[in-house]
Amino acid sequence: MSGMTEPVEVEAKFVVLDRAAARALVAAGQLGGLPGIDRPRTIRQTDRYLDTADGRLRRAGWAARVRTEGESRRIQLKRLAPPDGDGVQRRTELDGPAGPGDDPVAWPRSAARRRLLQLAPDDALVPTVTIRQDRVSRSFGDDRGSVELSLDRAAVLVAGAAADRLTILELEHRSGTSGGFENAVAELRALAALSPVGSTKLAWASAMTALRTRGETLPAIGDEEPPLAPDEPAAETGRRILRGQARRLLEREAAFLARPEAEELRRLRVAARRLRATWRAFGPMWGGRAVDRLRRRLARFADLLGAVRDLDVLAARYAAH
Repeated sequence: MSGMTEPVEVEAKFVVLDRAAARALVAAGQLGGLPGIDRPRTIRQTDRYLDTADGRLRRAGWAARVRTEGESRRIQLKRLAPPDGDGVQRRTELDGPAGPGDDPVAWPRSAARRRLLQLAPDDALVPTVTIRQDRVSRSFGDDRGSVELSLDRAAVLVAGAAADRLTILELEHRSGTSGGFENAVAELRALAALSPVGSTKLAWASAMTALRTRGETLPAIGDEEPPLAPDEPAAETGRRILRGQARRLLEREAAFLARPEAEELRRLRVAARRLRATWRAFGPMWGGRAVDRLRRRLARFADLLGAVRDLDVLAARYAAH
């Protein structure tokens, strides 16, 4: 870059465990001592991540995404970097306009385009992951500096359909000194409604895309069944509802193993709770030792999930304290 300093993105991310509390944060009058300076804005963004067929960008430590927002289309090139010890992510980010298609040679000139062509001068770029997100964002700041708080409802798309969803709260340092940003991060860390993120959206979306592509999310349940008929016997209705709930439990287990974080644990617990509730409603229709053994094991599994969640909450409160 001929001695030029590349721009660095500084942000902290949190998985949202309570959406109402997160929405209240965006609408609040202040954050970390910084007053709100505008009204919340709602936008829809679609991020298409690109790489060469052999993953050259990823191996070089970069991620390239084309972000579409309304009529705007931009190329954003980011360093792949984990959060620091304080949970804040600091990484190089290059940005520029992107023209139609996925060939950067035809795009307008920018630092992002130039670096992208240096990293992959000859190989064609292909889409690897697509994330659609509905974002509610707001700025907070004064003459000392400013931050942007964003509540993102993200969905990873596979073959045009949502394969999984995630709600993330992001805080980005926008300008001025870092004091206001640090105070805001400390305030967010202390909230039980939020859990610090240990990985990126790209890592989550890549894992979900791989699971869907390989068909590993439903390892033992089989194909979807046709809709229930109005005259379906009660026992058959219960069996099919239980089958669907079991399918969802296995799907959530695969998602948690791919991304073992607080939000995925919460979703796994919800799936187990719904399966147990369905069993209580229809379980009396079946009997036998195999059924009783399965019921006991499911209860034990739910108890273990609850214990892990309790430890997560205690750990989060200890860290905040």
